[in-house]
Amino acid sequence: MSRRDPYFDALIRADLAKESARKPRKRSGGKLYGSHTEGEWLALRRQVFERDGFACRYCGEGNLQRPQCDHVIPRALGGPHSLENMVTACGPCNNSKGARRLEEWRP
Repeated sequence: MSRRDPYFDALIRADLAKESARKPRKRSGGKLYGSHTEGEWLALRRQVFERDGFACRYCGEGNLQRPQCDHVIPRALGGPHSLENMVTACGPCNNSKGARRLEEWRP
């Protein structure tokens, strides 16, 4: 199956729709992602995307259709859930960076 195949494209769109329909799991106390509720988290993500112009801060790819939020200092390493610690990233950059600091990773 080639990447230009309409059937393949339909499968990808269906997978993306399923992924976006999933609800994040809530943590104790009804809070999501530390001290944020789901609504607060969505608003914070929107602020990050708008601040960054829906462009990846790592590789510069613009007009992202499915932007992701990345923690510059990963949560696993003690980074906060704050506007200052979050940037817009494309999927490939966000996935390759993982839970590493910028000094440990380059796009």
